[in-house]
Amino acid sequence: MKASFVIATYNRAADLERCLDSILKQQDCEFEILVIDDASTDHTCEMVREKYHDRVKLISQETNCGSVRNRNYGANLAKEDILFLIDDDTEFPNVYTVREIIQEFEDPRVGAVAIPYLQDGILKHSSGMPDQNATTFVVASYIGCCSAVRRSSFISLGGYEGFLRHGAEEDDLCIRLHNEGELCIIGRVSEPMVHYESPIRNFQKWDYAGRRSSLLYIWKNCPTLYLLPNLIVTTFHGVQHAFRIHRFRGNFAGLAAGYGDIIQCIIGRGFRRSPVRKEIYDLTLKLRKKPLPRTEVEPLITRGN
Repeated sequence: MKASFVIATYNRAADLERCLDSILKQQDCEFEILVIDDASTDHTCEMVREKYHDRVKLISQETNCGSVRNRNYGANLAKEDILFLIDDDTEFPNVYTVREIIQEFEDPRVGAVAIPYLQDGILKHSSGMPDQNATTFVVASYIGCCSAVRRSSFISLGGYEGFLRHGAEEDDLCIRLHNEGELCIIGRVSEPMVHYESPIRNFQKWDYAGRRSSLLYIWKNCPTLYLLPNLIVTTFHGVQHAFRIHRFRGNFAGLAAGYGDIIQCIIGRGFRRSPVRKEIYDLTLKLRKKPLPRTEVEPLITRGN
């Protein structure tokens, strides 16, 4: 199998350059690289054209349309089997990481892989490191900065839910993968990726998108029996989070927008609900607390398929 890197970027030329350099050092694997520039105003496009020439395919958007739409657009243009939907502020320190992740997809039940990574010195998705054990662990979702997805599965599910715009799109995709009988596992790699989390972020926009998407994720996927309680709990957690970090405007605006969009859905002007099976939703709640061994998860995911 071969890989397609789809990297959505906006005004992060230096971060993107470091990311691309690390990809091009990967060995024992074949891949293509697609950079979707979201109408950057810095020198991102010039840097890619001048330094990488025909090694990187650059798609430059005329208007800013967000990471979800750009990743979906890139996934449809991609030609290879496995999509690496990574952020521009990530890096591969090890030259064999891509080969190791591609090997995980030799198992036809694997639909997505969460790649272990370091952020601020903290190792995340660490259950996939080989020094722990040979057990395969299943997770509720992957973090978009360091992930890989089987392209055929991604396309068959319609990609990321565009209505979410930004936030919870990975959670939404993974619960749908599980509902279809596929697994999101933690990849087993020799060395984790690194996520530098670029400081160029609009936290008000970030808070708004996160709170809004958390409600819409529940609206779309939650079984009817659980719908109202889950909306109430999620709203409470959103308010609690706003007070904990002392960022109120974006969080409260996002909650209001989420409920406004749900009302639009109810009157037929938004996306339709498509609840997953009860056992899948229950499993997702368990997986959010901690990863579980594949041997425990697979019977639940297989049931009903």
